Amino acid sequence: MTLVLKMLRNVDESVADWLPSRLPIIAAKFALRHRIAVVLSPSPSVRANVIYRDSIEESQSAFGFYSHFPSRRAVWAPPRCSGLIVVAANLRPLAHQICERREIVAETICHELVHYEQWRDGRKPTERGVEQRAKALVRAMVRDMPQFLKRTSVQQTE
Repeated sequence: MTLVLKMLRNVDESVADWLPSRLPIIAAKFALRHRIAVVLSPSPSVRANVIYRDSIEESQSAFGFYSHFPSRRAVWAPPRCSGLIVVAANLRPLAHQICERREIVAETICHELVHYEQWRDGRKPTERGVEQRAKALVRAMVRDMPQFLKRTSVQQTE
């Protein structure tokens, strides 16, 4: 299947201009069996409530989160998507360099897609090894395409 990008208003232009051409490259690294929405939020972090057995266990703040069953209340999510990844895309306070902000967004998307794989494969969600795999995937993309974090379009690099 595929990743569907949706950007909310006021997303950092350095990410908004770059990500649409890079999302297919990221998607190619995963065996997607579902249509998953990737929503860029204009905030420096996102918060997700972890619900377990119908009660809220904890509230977490992070660069991103993945949910396999998007809430019907998330009216800003694209239709017909089985999964939802929300990514904080206002990273100027944390990363002054444009390439560094793009790297954080790419690593966050990969991190959340590893959680998707855990769900898809019937494994218990865990953080064990997820961050290392996400960073390794982004390093591989940069190695395969040195312009991956730059503004150059994919068509110009082929």
